[in-house]
Amino acid sequence: FMCYEDEDALSLKEYMQGIGEVDDVSFIIGPEGGFSDSEASYAISEGVCAVGLGKRILRTETAAVTSVGMCMLYCELEEGL
Repeated sequence: FMCYEDEDALSLKEYMQGIGEVDDVSFIIGPEGGFSDSEASYAISEGVCAVGLGKRILRTETAAVTSVGMCMLYCELEEGL
């Protein structure tokens, strides 16, 4: 998935809940200032799922750590902690 600040329709939580059991996770974090419209459109056209991380805009290094933590939490919740 791609963490995209302009994605309002699908949150990371909804995405993780919808994919079932997870063995591997790969994600793309954009540069400071975010992805350009053409970068986001290209990634989505190539099959990358765009997800939002919430209403706050995070710095690049914070978005990466937040995404990993959220993925770990959702995977553990699926397993029943």
